[in-house]
Amino acid sequence: MGHEEAAQELTGLQAVYRIGFKAMLVDGLPEQFTFGGAIVRHTMDGVTTNRTLIVQQPGLGLEWVKTREEDVEIGMGVPMCVCHIPFEGAPNLVTDFGAMRERALGVMGALSALLDERVAQEELFDDAVLIDSENGEQVSTVDAALGVRSFQPRVFSEEEERVVNGHPFNTDIPPATTVASRWYLKGAQIGPTLDSIVFFWVAIEALIPQGGKNTDKQVEEALKTAGTDPATLPIPVGRLYGLRADIVHKGLDDPPLLREGHYVLETIARVLIRGSMEASTTWPAEAGINDWPEPVGSLIDWLRGRSRTHFQ
Repeated sequence: MGHEEAAQELTGLQAVYRIGFKAMLVDGLPEQFTFGGAIVRHTMDGVTTNRTLIVQQPGLGLEWVKTREEDVEIGMGVPMCVCHIPFEGAPNLVTDFGAMRERALGVMGALSALLDERVAQEELFDDAVLIDSENGEQVSTVDAALGVRSFQPRVFSEEEERVVNGHPFNTDIPPATTVASRWYLKGAQIGPTLDSIVFFWVAIEALIPQGGKNTDKQVEEALKTAGTDPATLPIPVGRLYGLRADIVHKGLDDPPLLREGHYVLETIARVLIRGSMEASTTWPAEAGINDWPEPVGSLIDWLRGRSRTHFQ
């Protein structure tokens, strides 16, 4: 569907973003109340929603398989808190969906801080309900697979087999590396967000044993030890540490270099984790780079510019 068609489809529609959490019944908590500009329902009534799964297929080109389940029943008989945030239906619905999700998570986080996390123990679903503004009737329910990452083609070669087989026991991975790796994975999975910047920095600092001041300089030295020149990074380590400060000290919601910083910090974390394991692999530390030799590299770029999606 093109942008003009999408705009026509959404004209005159209102939207309500919903996110539901497994909760605990709380004596005295109203069934419905307004908090932080959102409507929160404390209920055991289930909801009907959709679920979309998008999976990239292997190969030189960019090919996706998209699976959609409709009319999925969630939470019937399970205590839930469901946060509702109204917003205008618009052609950039996916962007608005992401913004509403962040806002709703903030609202439920604040509510949990005032009470405790029994009201938001585990996320069960999120979607947006589209409503005809003229008659108030529900038109449809939509969900969105946000931040889906595309990966460069890679091959599990003899080098990767050697590295993996060379670490069969839990003692083969240092304790600090397992801590750093958990935080790295959280950041990589969530994509460029405020959270990912903090997660990556926790991963990186877990591998900097000295601690204290001059963290950026210590990271630069650790990169050198791992065989990477920090001068080759597109963003200096010191500026990346400033990005961390923008989030954890200044509370900025949209700091400069958020997206770019995410990918550079991801690379740094991967380099240091590999270095702490004394492991090397043919897969580059910069996960998104096309490092294939020519003419394969150009062919990959050409094919990825012609992505295809198959529906199941």
